Amino acid sequence: TDSARVAQLVTLPATIVGAVDRAGDADFFRFEAKAGDQIGVEAVTVGSKLDPVLVLTDAGGAVLAEGG
Repeated sequence: TDSARVAQLVTLPATIVGAVDRAGDADFFRFEAKAGDQIGVEAVTVGSKLDPVLVLTDAGGAVLAEGG
């Protein structure tokens, strides 16, 4: 989805496949995690100049971690 408010809930572990259809496109997903849980993310681009960025937030929208 394109909105954090209606982000799809996924159960970990999960594989998510998506596509970018315009500059600045963003997709949002929700999952449950507890303090101390380890989460790994791999963003793979195929034949693209895409520069993926991951932003991890809490339920209130506060940024917990980000990388790109």
